[in-house]
Amino acid sequence: MTAPRSVLAGIVVLVLVGTACGSTVPRPSAQQAGAPGGGLSVPSGSTTQTGSGDKGVGGAGAVGPGGGGAAISGGGPSGTGTTGGGSGGGPSGTGSGSAQPAPANVPGVTPTTIYVGARYTKNQGAANSIIGAGGAGGSDERSDYKAVIDDINAHGGIGGRKVVPVYASVDATSNTPAEQQRQADCAQWTQDNKVFVIFAGGNDIDEECAKRAGSLGLYGSLSGGTTLPETFQQYPDYVEIVGMNLVRMGQTTVNGLASQGYFGKGARIGLMTWDDPAYKEAMQKGYIATLARHGLAPATDPVYLTPPQTVQDMSNMSAQVNAAVLKFSQLGIDHVMMLDGATGGICGVGCMGFMFMRRAQSQQYFPRYGFNDNNVPAAGYAAGFYPAEELKNSVAVGWDDFDKTYDAGWHVNQTREQCYALMRKKGVDMSNINAQIAALTACDELWFLRDAVNKLGNAPLTPANIVAAVNTFGTSYPSTQTYGTAFSSSKHDGINLVRNYHWVDSCKCFRYTSGAYRPG
Repeated sequence: MTAPRSVLAGIVVLVLVGTACGSTVPRPSAQQAGAPGGGLSVPSGSTTQTGSGDKGVGGAGAVGPGGGGAAISGGGPSGTGTTGGGSGGGPSGTGSGSAQPAPANVPGVTPTTIYVGARYTKNQGAANSIIGAGGAGGSDERSDYKAVIDDINAHGGIGGRKVVPVYASVDATSNTPAEQQRQADCAQWTQDNKVFVIFAGGNDIDEECAKRAGSLGLYGSLSGGTTLPETFQQYPDYVEIVGMNLVRMGQTTVNGLASQGYFGKGARIGLMTWDDPAYKEAMQKGYIATLARHGLAPATDPVYLTPPQTVQDMSNMSAQVNAAVLKFSQLGIDHVMMLDGATGGICGVGCMGFMFMRRAQSQQYFPRYGFNDNNVPAAGYAAGFYPAEELKNSVAVGWDDFDKTYDAGWHVNQTREQCYALMRKKGVDMSNINAQIAALTACDELWFLRDAVNKLGNAPLTPANIVAAVNTFGTSYPSTQTYGTAFSSSKHDGINLVRNYHWVDSCKCFRYTSGAYRPG
């Protein structure tokens, strides 16, 4: 089943300029958010977990100077939480009861209030137009946070405290490098104001900011940014709600592709990622090490691209990609894998693939791609950015679950549906993909925080105690954006379930080939 073209109205790009640097973007339209569309599905009537189906428009990527933006504790989406240790989950959960004590040195907490730091974007739509992605639109994330915060406060707040946001902005069209803009955001949250939690991460600036201030760091982006396994040791009060550290992502991708027979005999493999220490480590310890365990090796050294810091830097990246395409073509590389994602600059998921496949098509170079959801292949094709001839024979591993089409062969994501329902009730604009990701991010970040606080009981409200509560979540928190998560004292990057899919040339679509499974 191919993607209905009507669903594509809100999705015309996979590289977006916005605060969600690296955030993955859902695709339902404002009128159909959460409704079936043209994404992954199984044939009508199928109820099995492992059914196959078409993948049309998928999650798109983001280019943006911000930090990132989105799912798990006891209790279901409609659960009721109290400060005695219950949990919420969805918009009907409550946080009533007596507030836990907070030590004097904990920032952003009073007996009646809890302050949270969140990021929003200026000139997002204009920046998208500059890079040829005007249809992606823009979003003022403050409206999404307000909708969730108002609902939480109307039901007793978080741990008996009213939630008050402290916003910091970034300008998507600014010539100021992304890293400098994040530093200014840090000052807004830690010097001009004091917040208990910073909803940002995936890069050293945001994570270090929270650590220095004694704040909790919660990051809601599926791409996870530059996170490595050691990141969570360096920042013990930092949690990626739906993240997957880059080394684990490499292992998951290679193993998932191998299980689908992607490599075959005599494959000449080419690898590409960012010229960034974290991505280089992930390439060596994740991709190359796992390839070796399958008796495989790249045919040449990986290509490392300079992460663009501003929109104006995209021309240099384009030239580097063009050179990489030429190199791979001349070396006879017939299998290409790209470790894409958020960096310290403005690019996010899908940015690399967007550039590479456009250049590959112009050079008549058609390798077999091995994708994961950081490459957003389905969204790229449905939005017109990934040419069908480039996608032929491609195979992928994915974890996105943005609307009912992604539930095919699985179960309906009730938490996601409740988030979309809340946004519609509050009149929040979800007419473009940036607006949609903002909605899901706000729900996940605030509901996750509420559930963790509700688990504290009478324990003091501190970042360390919140993380200790998160360590008890296990697989119970229902994400708005992915199939399943797991948390423990040794796992603070939440993604826990993935699925396999591949390109089907007869329908010009992607189709699931497995149910959700733990990648190991």
